[in-house]
Amino acid sequence: MKILHLINDLGSGGAEKLLTDILPIMKEEGHEVSLIILNQNNSLSFYKEKLETIGVRVIDFKKSFYSPINIFYLIQLLKKEGYDIVHAHLFPSFYHLAVASLFISKKTKLFYTEHSVTNNRRKYISLKLLDKWVYNKYDRIICITDVVKKRLNEWINESWKSVVINNGVNLKEISSAHKNIIEEDYNFINFNKKNLLMVGRFNLAIKNQECLVKAFTLLDDTYHLYFVGIGDGVDDIKNLCTQLDIDNRVFFLGLRTDVYQLMHLVDLNILSTHYEGLSGVALEGLASGKPFIGSDVEGVKEAVPNKDFLFPDDNPQVLADTIQKVLNDKAISDYLVSEGLKFVENYSIDKMALSYLYVYKEILN
Repeated sequence: MKILHLINDLGSGGAEKLLTDILPIMKEEGHEVSLIILNQNNSLSFYKEKLETIGVRVIDFKKSFYSPINIFYLIQLLKKEGYDIVHAHLFPSFYHLAVASLFISKKTKLFYTEHSVTNNRRKYISLKLLDKWVYNKYDRIICITDVVKKRLNEWINESWKSVVINNGVNLKEISSAHKNIIEEDYNFINFNKKNLLMVGRFNLAIKNQECLVKAFTLLDDTYHLYFVGIGDGVDDIKNLCTQLDIDNRVFFLGLRTDVYQLMHLVDLNILSTHYEGLSGVALEGLASGKPFIGSDVEGVKEAVPNKDFLFPDDNPQVLADTIQKVLNDKAISDYLVSEGLKFVENYSIDKMALSYLYVYKEILN
């Protein structure tokens, strides 16, 4: 098959990371694979280089996400290349493809992955008809969890078009991460402390770094906290740490390409968040070989074995108590690790990519 994926950029989000993991597998399966990014300015060069190294063609439109010119670029490219499958991810990329579909061959089958349980458009009932028109242009809508599918169908009522394929993580890469650690590269970590790590974009409407920071004030100075990620809210969290007089024990590492190594090196991986699609960070935390806990919210509770891995959202006291319980009781820590490793075996990136290919072939046939 000749396959094209389309996304806003190759930034630090979960959907972007998934593409850099699944496209190489599709290439290995013998398919011709390309990727369009609307704006390289927000992209990580590491991701682009990884894809191009294994032969995935990366096409950069170099325009604003919202520029209507993207639609004309798409039409020209799709008419010229004759792809069998075009698969869009995220807004507004999938809006652009929906409009472009009016001007291309019906032989090209269109797919869209719904990555989240909600979005800002669903706050406005006036956008419901427009959304319904856009989704209707796709041959299949892939939802990353049953909850995502349920929420989507409550919005546009097109359940017959949607199918659930759970996100996956690169289990081989995560499990081998500890082999690639050079100790002097991590001398910023004090291994005499109990080290906590949260990986996630500083989008404070979705993620809840604030709760974790407040919980951290209830822990003594034997604990250190590390944040990986960027975003508009990072300065707010830094200022909060200063106000709470814990800035000497909280460290902001920015964007990192060695997240798996960091997850392996710390004592506890944490995800404090208001909601997710299906949290890749949670799955990666489970696969890291270190204990993981996350907020009891949609998109996280589906990504862990049971309630033992969860704490209530926005309750710093309970979160602090949970952290201490896990790190002060080896039996609990070992239990979280062993159950997490068994559970995450069901969420391999290979299984996800092959499921995508199966659905592609099903529609083409």
